[in-house]
Amino acid sequence: MARTYNPADLALADPKSAAWALAWARRLAADVPAGSGAWPDHSLEDAEWQAWLDATAVTDADGNVWYRPHEAAARALEANPVWLERISVGGVFQQFRTAREAAAAIRRAGAWVDELIVAKGGPAAGKGIAPRW
Repeated sequence: MARTYNPADLALADPKSAAWALAWARRLAADVPAGSGAWPDHSLEDAEWQAWLDATAVTDADGNVWYRPHEAAARALEANPVWLERISVGGVFQQFRTAREAAAAIRRAGAWVDELIVAKGGPAAGKGIAPRW
């Protein structure tokens, strides 16, 4: 199994590219390696990300697949059973956003992807978009 992240793929601006979608899904979910090269706890394998990307992609009337990495990242985060909202260790307490709040932020931050799909000739959200599954 592999984990890959190529920041250069972020610049492709191609919602039909699986490499672009993988890079953005990882970036939006903060599932990228640290400066030391270590991956975060509970990091997903490329195949797991591809499954999320496939499940949230849309297909237009011509059969073109359009990836929505922001939706894949949001759903993967919401579905993570180990997501912690707060921790307390040695009397130190820290609270985080809920998974729902974080997913909503990812969806807002990635709204440009849906606009890019339309700009590149893909279907508009709510107008003929259907999940690939």
